Amino acid sequence: MVDHTGSDQRTGRLLKIPSFFSQLFKTIDNRSLILPVSLSRFTLSIAVFIIVSASFMRQIVDWVRNNLLDEKGVGVVIICLAMAIVLALLISLSKKKLSFLRLASILIVIAAGFLVMARLELAVEKVHILEYAFLGWLTLSDTTRTHSKSEGTCIAVIFCAVVGIIDELFQAVLPYRFYDARDIVFNLIGAIEGILLYSIYS
Repeated sequence: MVDHTGSDQRTGRLLKIPSFFSQLFKTIDNRSLILPVSLSRFTLSIAVFIIVSASFMRQIVDWVRNNLLDEKGVGVVIICLAMAIVLALLISLSKKKLSFLRLASILIVIAAGFLVMARLELAVEKVHILEYAFLGWLTLSDTTRTHSKSEGTCIAVIFCAVVGIIDELFQAVLPYRFYDARDIVFNLIGAIEGILLYSIYS
């Protein structure tokens, strides 16, 4: 006779997996999902894009550098893009009656972000600062819908840190990229920039 006990147990565990995930990922509406917190589909999509883009972002930057601009030129374009984002933010801020302290805090955070970007040599790393700042902004805007500001901030920082770690681990298995613990730190710095900006802005 064939002992089916082991296979039955494995089958039982496999059957429980869909049930587990159906409880973990419950659709609230067309935009949000229940994880331990509510994150919009857009935020989750940006997180996935940041990770997956590690497989092709370097090639895009290299192509631009080899065919259109040199490394310095690419860096200038990225800085100009960052300045355009800042300008859009400042225009939005002009419509809100913010106190001098809040406005000064936003400008300090923005200036700190530019200083961090200026210290990075590779254009791809500058792009990552912008990507993670955007992710931090989106994540905090989601988490504060269902949690207090302090809880939402902690959750946003943890989520962005996890995304940054997964991003670097994914790069470690790519033949043309490599794992660098410093990048995890810079990714988190970018995320905190976005989190701080949203926290002050809102």
